[in-house]
Amino acid sequence: MREEQGKRRRIIYKLQKDDYKKLYPYLLPKQVKEEFGDRAHSERTISQVYSDTFPLRPNEFYAKYAFKKSFAIMDLSASSRQWIEYSHRKLEEIKSKRKRELWKKINQVEAITG
Repeated sequence: MREEQGKRRRIIYKLQKDDYKKLYPYLLPKQVKEEFGDRAHSERTISQVYSDTFPLRPNEFYAKYAFKKSFAIMDLSASSRQWIEYSHRKLEEIKSKRKRELWKKINQVEAITG
């Protein structure tokens, strides 16, 4: 009992609305929950944050919309298959970058708060 009293409870960072905004539309609520676990709110809460912030369409729509619109700036010397591969790769890079940035923030906050 005494040993338990002497231990500090580890505080984990809980994702904030601004964090979710940076992940939208690259990660679905389920993917956010899987990636960040207890640091994320429930899938339902994340969906609500997404819909409150971006009220017109679900994030699947925005991802598909951005992809379709990217054809307007397509390199005409590339085939559509090459452009699709390039676009998917770029979206994955953005998604990975956003996750890395958020993990860095989480680690910094948790290092400070113990």
